[in-house]
Amino acid sequence: MRLLFVFFLCAILYLSFFPWSFDRPPLPMTFEPIRTVSDLEDFVANILLYVGMGALAVFALRRNSRPAVLGVLLFGGLFSLAVEWSQRFIPTRDPSWRDVLANTLGSGMGALAASLFLRSAFEPLLRRLPMVRPFPVLMTIFWLTANGYPFIPFLRRPQLMRSWESLQHPQFFSLETGNILVGTVLLYVIFRRCELSPRQADLCLAGFCTVFLAQAVLSSWTLSPARVASAAAGCLIAMTLFRTPSPKKLQALAAVLVLWIVYRELYPFQFQRTALPFNWVPFEGVFN
Repeated sequence: MRLLFVFFLCAILYLSFFPWSFDRPPLPMTFEPIRTVSDLEDFVANILLYVGMGALAVFALRRNSRPAVLGVLLFGGLFSLAVEWSQRFIPTRDPSWRDVLANTLGSGMGALAASLFLRSAFEPLLRRLPMVRPFPVLMTIFWLTANGYPFIPFLRRPQLMRSWESLQHPQFFSLETGNILVGTVLLYVIFRRCELSPRQADLCLAGFCTVFLAQAVLSSWTLSPARVASAAAGCLIAMTLFRTPSPKKLQALAAVLVLWIVYRELYPFQFQRTALPFNWVPFEGVFN
């Protein structure tokens, strides 16, 4: 659990410091009130990002006392302050006290939720869940993030109409369909390798696949028949072939995954936007 907490901090740092270029004159940190829906989405996203960090910190400490919760709250606030202060020097970043407030609230909410969980009768379940294994949890988080971010409902007529029109005129794309199908199967195999029972793995996979139905009301997506069909096909294949993941089946799945990655990398594509300078520091000298 401590390793997972460290991984989570590294992921936050990576996302917060991208594109890793500290060559801008420092900007002052301001506190901008929430005026638009976009501001509200950004505020909620910052809270949710640090909820996971706060919960993982308490799970790593294995303490549910009030000092532990307050300590995680303080750590989250100071960590966020350091990140926002550093963003003053990063182009395309907007340091804000509002983000510090959201991140601190998220840390406290996550720590409090984890503390209550450890005090409840459900605490023994923690040892049976894949939470104790960093790799499966990280893969699950990445999968959910890729298919649902920013997880903000957008219940307005234009968004619902776009989803309805996409259902009336379905379009299937090989890359999108393959990504979801392969990802769903891999997710199920991860669950089974985490010593979850077949029934528990089925329930977890079914729950996660509801993300594709929820895309009808998420702000950055429209409900696509290709996504829903691919998720359903992935569930069917996973529950049929990998309910008992033998070594031969896993080797076959690994081969399929390698072939799919090769296909993806060789698939022809064309940029639809004007090319911009590549300024990510680790590779800047190579591309420029």
